[in-house]
Amino acid sequence: MDRYSSLTGQGWQVTATGISAVAVERIAAPSRSHGRGDRITAVQHDLHRSFPPDRFDLIVAHYLHIPCDLDRVPALRPAARALRPGGRSAPVAGL
Repeated sequence: MDRYSSLTGQGWQVTATGISAVAVERIAAPSRSHGRGDRITAVQHDLHRSFPPDRFDLIVAHYLHIPCDLDRVPALRPAARALRPGGRSAPVAGL
């Protein structure tokens, strides 16, 4: 089971993002196949330009080691601002 369907299986409402339309589809497919498609929203975003406009309890950042010109600190500032009071951020490296 992938990390997103694992979260939806624990009752989390997940908003997952990716820069690629293919990645966005791959993010959502496992949760849908496990009957939890109502618990995941997968949207395409380029962190240089946009971030989901919601407020979040938990933000987990995967794949920030991609080989592109991405200044990670400015890219993660919108994520920090999107956390609800008491929310947590968990950047993950080395996957």
